[in-house]
This record gives sequence, C-alpha cells and structure tokens, in this order.
Amino acid sequence: MELIFGTGLLLGLFTRVSAAVAALMLFTIGLALLAAGDLFPRHHVLVFFPLAIILWHAGPDRLTLDDIFRQRKTKPEN
Repeated sequence: MELIFGTGLLLGLFTRVSAAVAALMLFTIGLALLAAGDLFPRHHVLVFFPLAIILWHAGPDRLTLDDIFRQRKTKPEN
C-alpha cells in the first residue's frame, strides 16, 4: 500500500485519494508507535502526516497527471 499510494502522490495520480490513504496509514502508524511508547524517536510520522493532510486538502496542481487527464477530458473537440 505504501508503495502504491506513494507512487500515486509522486506522479500526481489520484492525488486526493492517495493523500487520504497515506494520511490514514500514517495516523494509524503514529497511534501504534504512541501506544508502544516509541513515537518520539520516529518523528518522521509527525512530519509526513500533516504533509499528507495538506496534499489531500490542496488536491492536484498543474503539473500532475490528474490535471493532464482532466484537461484532455474537458477539451472541446472540433
């Protein structure tokens, strides 16, 4: 899952879905580490979770595959 949705974020393919799944995954990893008492040595979860939330909220940009596919779909045909 991490590889699939990470690649989706990297390519900008299904950006909001990929970011939402990544945020959910990072949240559960953070909860598990917190329950084990081992969260703070692994602070990368605290950094990447808010970034996934920001990407989910922002959505695709001009330089993503989502936007390229959207432009092709809405382009009027002659």
